[in-house]
Amino acid sequence: TRYRHYFPAVDEEETGVIELVEQTIGGLLSSAAAFVLSADTVESKTADASGRQSDSFSHYEKSDKEIIAEEITDNPSPLREEVPCAFFPRCGGCALQHMSYEAQLEHKQAGLLQALASNQVSYSILHPAVASPRFGYRRKARLGVRRLHEMQLVGFREAFGGRIVKMDRCIALAPPFDGVFSLLSELIGKLSIPSAVPQVETAAGDTDSALVIRHLEPLSAADARLLGEFEQRQGIWVYTQPGGYDSLRPLSEQAPL
Repeated sequence: TRYRHYFPAVDEEETGVIELVEQTIGGLLSSAAAFVLSADTVESKTADASGRQSDSFSHYEKSDKEIIAEEITDNPSPLREEVPCAFFPRCGGCALQHMSYEAQLEHKQAGLLQALASNQVSYSILHPAVASPRFGYRRKARLGVRRLHEMQLVGFREAFGGRIVKMDRCIALAPPFDGVFSLLSELIGKLSIPSAVPQVETAAGDTDSALVIRHLEPLSAADARLLGEFEQRQGIWVYTQPGGYDSLRPLSEQAPL
């Protein structure tokens, strides 16, 4: 069994394998390479940090040298488990889905303790890490937007690049945004300025949900109608943001501020 991570491509000719370096925290992640866990058996190679590997998302600077994991062989770590998301690891929204949830909690706690120790912060009682639901827990997100030929992409950016991942769902996001990607792509694609919308932000609360449309050019009256129809149909408050955060405005007067 070989544990190479292939990911969905934007077009039929675009595919690849992520081969990157990641920092070790708390001894849980291997110092060898990204997405490699302690006790994984890894075939790797070294390269100068200035040298580019096979494609735009397979290069990561780490001091003067970097170690590239080419394959995880027949001896995977006991911390490793089957990745539940079809877009991992290309999608930059998550970084630990290849790790068991219990190991993720230990990893995050180890990172916190390391940060406290590096700042000379002491503690007298260490409580167990508080677990959340493994999926559907993330309340806020910033999604990239890009027009690619006739395709309107809305999604997280690649883990090691600036391109937008073509995706139709996210198991980490809380409803209603876990499955709204296709709807957002369709909505932005119908605007008069789809190329002037670089990103959207989502926020899911206990009773209300909000969508912020960041736009670099003015929206037309027809655009406002489209956004209003989306707001009514999906039950998601829409806000527009032509500039900085002080320019944030609700589309509807009834929207919470």
